[in-house]
Amino acid sequence: MFIRQLIPALVAVVWLGVFPLSTPAQPTQPASVGTGTIQGVSMKMGVGSGNFTAATRPTTLPALSGERCFISLKALAQQAGDALAAKRPLSAETLNLAGIGRLEGFIAEPGNHDVILFGRKDPPWPALRLDDLATHLRNVWTGQPAPFCSLDLRPENLKKVQAVIAARPAEPSAAQMRQFTLKMQEALGPLEVVIGGVDRDCLAAHAMIDADYAMKKLSLGQERVAGVSSQLDRMAEHIRQAVTNGEAAQAVMGTYSRFYFHIGPGEPLFVRSDDAVYLSKCSLVVSTEQQWVQAGQQPAPGAQEALAREFASEFTAHFEQAAQGSADYARLDNLFRLSALLRAMRYLGVDQQAGLDLTFLLTRYPCQTDNKMPDTLPGLVGDKIVSVTARDNALVTYTLHPLVAGGVSMAMPMAQGQFDKTAMALLAPLVTSARAGRGEAVGLWWVGK
Repeated sequence: MFIRQLIPALVAVVWLGVFPLSTPAQPTQPASVGTGTIQGVSMKMGVGSGNFTAATRPTTLPALSGERCFISLKALAQQAGDALAAKRPLSAETLNLAGIGRLEGFIAEPGNHDVILFGRKDPPWPALRLDDLATHLRNVWTGQPAPFCSLDLRPENLKKVQAVIAARPAEPSAAQMRQFTLKMQEALGPLEVVIGGVDRDCLAAHAMIDADYAMKKLSLGQERVAGVSSQLDRMAEHIRQAVTNGEAAQAVMGTYSRFYFHIGPGEPLFVRSDDAVYLSKCSLVVSTEQQWVQAGQQPAPGAQEALAREFASEFTAHFEQAAQGSADYARLDNLFRLSALLRAMRYLGVDQQAGLDLTFLLTRYPCQTDNKMPDTLPGLVGDKIVSVTARDNALVTYTLHPLVAGGVSMAMPMAQGQFDKTAMALLAPLVTSARAGRGEAVGLWWVGK
């Protein structure tokens, strides 16, 4: 019996791509919506503006679960301002946007100097918060970089990991393998928390980091989503098949994979009428760095990149299911939809056309939740032993120690081609429902009629 040591290092969970182990560039903020860099990676390619085609043009509006509710931005600002001026606590309906989680669109009401947001209230799906709305309004209206986060290995710790790998025994004993794992964990150290585009301590920043960290655990098999095989499990299966077939499994050694949470290519897409906009498509996607940044140009993937793409594709396909079972993923979905609609509102100048004064939310509203963001989070190290009987009947044992880092980018384009006016008739019943319901409502929010 003999033992072979396999180290597929660094499976990063927000930006996935395969590269030799090296010190990453320091994160920098994107320069504008849909462009810029994160961790030295261009954010421009792969997020170009979309255009409707016969395949993407909607014939019906997407069916989301839950009760459709409408909320007045004018009343929201007024009620929050009045409560704060009187030094009263804000109502739960004000703080939680009447329980709305997934936003669907907005309606301009120039006659009331108002814009109405509408979306679904569907407990236990988490609700958006007034803090989220104010944070993203300020991000969009002031031209800040699109919100992003990353959890990064410290450059000095990455060098330590490289040193541990370089010093590993060629054919270690079981005791040496256990010692190697401990050294890897010590060398990895904590992951640095990087936030851009929004205040570091705001709810939106925590939502991005929480989803990112959950994704890392999923890639290592420390959390589970039905129908999704972890990156670690895929590596193990690759080894089993290679050894059983008499092939080399070394193609997954010493690589650095990065995964990105980002908006789907060519999205978001909207249906637009003269007085309403509906978000018809806003997909959260996980891609490898090669897939996203080098779209249409990447070479044929190696073994590790192929495994990474499989994980990314499978998780993307099951994201809706994952969000139904995880508040971390659901909150991230809420924020992408919120950001998409606010960017559309700003792009079209809807607030100005409606005569809505956003001054209070943009400059005077103090966010009510301010949780200190830690500087670091504990590093995550995968640890899996794979034993396979080779064709010569020798028992071949590999130990897997993937490390994880990564992030989220909310960069998204905005162009005329993303707004479809040929389907505007689909919005007429929504507008009628909103205005009929408002006629019977008093105050902040209401259910359509």
